[in-house]
Amino acid sequence: MGKPCQNLRAKWDDEAMENCMRAVERGMSQRKASERFNVPRRTLRNHLKTGSNIRKLGRGSVLTKQQEKDLVTRIMRLAEVGYPVTPKIARHQVFRFCEANNIPHKFQIEKETAGKAWFKLFRKRNPELSIRKAQNMNPAMAQKLNKFIVNDYFTKLESILDEMDLKNKPERIFNMDEKGCWLTLHHQQIVLAKKGVKRLHLVASEHAQNVTVVGCVSAIGSAIPPMVIFKGKRLKPEFLDNLPAGTTVKMAPKGSMTTELFIDFVQHLAKFKLPGSILLIFDGAACHLDYEIVEAADQHAIKLLCLPSNTTHELQPLDKSVYRSFESHWDQEVLRYWDQHPDRVITKPRFNIIFSKVWSKRMTQENIISGFKATGIFPFNPSTIPEAAFAPSIPSSLHQARIDEDDDDDDDENIPLARVAENTRQSQEENNKQTNTDGSRELNVSFHELLETPNKLDDKPKAPRKKSINYKAQLVTRAVFIENLTDNVPSTSKAPIKQTTSTKSLPTSSSVPSTSKILSVKLTPITKSVPSSRSVAGKQITDSKKCFLCDSCRVIDMRTCRSCKEWVHDECIGLTLSDDEEFECPKCEK
Repeated sequence: MGKPCQNLRAKWDDEAMENCMRAVERGMSQRKASERFNVPRRTLRNHLKTGSNIRKLGRGSVLTKQQEKDLVTRIMRLAEVGYPVTPKIARHQVFRFCEANNIPHKFQIEKETAGKAWFKLFRKRNPELSIRKAQNMNPAMAQKLNKFIVNDYFTKLESILDEMDLKNKPERIFNMDEKGCWLTLHHQQIVLAKKGVKRLHLVASEHAQNVTVVGCVSAIGSAIPPMVIFKGKRLKPEFLDNLPAGTTVKMAPKGSMTTELFIDFVQHLAKFKLPGSILLIFDGAACHLDYEIVEAADQHAIKLLCLPSNTTHELQPLDKSVYRSFESHWDQEVLRYWDQHPDRVITKPRFNIIFSKVWSKRMTQENIISGFKATGIFPFNPSTIPEAAFAPSIPSSLHQARIDEDDDDDDDENIPLARVAENTRQSQEENNKQTNTDGSRELNVSFHELLETPNKLDDKPKAPRKKSINYKAQLVTRAVFIENLTDNVPSTSKAPIKQTTSTKSLPTSSSVPSTSKILSVKLTPITKSVPSSRSVAGKQITDSKKCFLCDSCRVIDMRTCRSCKEWVHDECIGLTLSDDEEFECPKCEK
């Protein structure tokens, strides 16, 4: 074996070169200075010519320091706004940059990309860059988590907390959310195997049944017993075994939350809350927004605050803390259970055993309190949301001037998405005027032009569309649904709306408009016929079905007078649902 090669070049450091150059400037000869500071005389002569004391070996880099700095800045900026650059794209853009600006290089012209060796040295020269695995983000999440919507949410939250006097009462601030849990593993696992093996499998079901777990916690760090929703129709006794104390179990056709089950959850929450009013914060899923839910919440003194859509990953306490690593803990318990049960089958009763262990690990007081703190709910702190969280919304940000105009209006549901602010574009144009380090000439193409921030703006005109109830934060009250109902009253000049078939047809004299969507919330189909003089609450009411006593079309039970056929509310005449007899209105009785 030959003698290992020793590096005999550049045994001096920058400090020795600087001292040597100073000695020569003070009158010492180059030979004497070279011997005293152990710097080669020829090397000293070259550094005296350039005036630099920095040690530099080998060929210079293709890009100057300033150009590499600009490239690093663009890469980091695109990563901030949610459009990170892959190594291959970066190498390709460097090749294009060199070609456009006539910079000599030895890159592969056939592949039109910079080499891997260049990229390796580029990363070494710029250690602030790292290679990471990006997490996909829904475009709606990137768009909706902007400062305007978040500030609007905290303004409404503060107003509600002040009105209910809850800023110092964390035991009355609640958050609920569902968590889907598969009866199998959620993620790929790290396992042991022979080194170099090419095929490695873990035998487990890919498509398993989903079970919905509904958790609810308070800002003081306590949690009420969960609600578990299994897929199916018949609730078997064994489905109730081995669950946390107080857990309620429900069945659903798809194993997910419905409006009826959410009403059951509100009643479940009422059993464990303190006497008096509480605030319940939740996401705006369609099954959470219904007039009947508001009625059930009002009966138990529960105020409902709906979070803005596509912002729960930053604004919902359960998502930020308890549910964040729920799937990882679930997988660990599943693997431990499989180790003890070789059949590796997770049934619904077995789900209860695994779930109880995971629930006790994740639903701790420390986790719950940290979730409310991280979202700025308690202690109330809007500045908790970091600036980096808003960066992905920049390409589709709201135009500040348009927002200010719309803020003057009462209808904040019609605020449109606007263009990126003009000053942002101007700053981009200024950055395009990039020059070399020596400032001798202007570049033909800059990295800012090659790696532009995507402009998520659509210039195509779109038909106006009514915003959903959870477009922004919304205190869910009866008025929200009544206002939407009146907005959806069909005009007489429009074409008739296609009727939705129900399981049983109603008598002609009591026909009502077809079941319609109220703020994207489906009403349950009518399965029983109703008396001829009745109108079911929640159906679409036209002008002819206004109560002539109170002159309103509120979404409550109504009936018609047998003489004049006018519509009146049950509560206006003192009747209830159990009163099925025909009646005469006060006008006809006279």
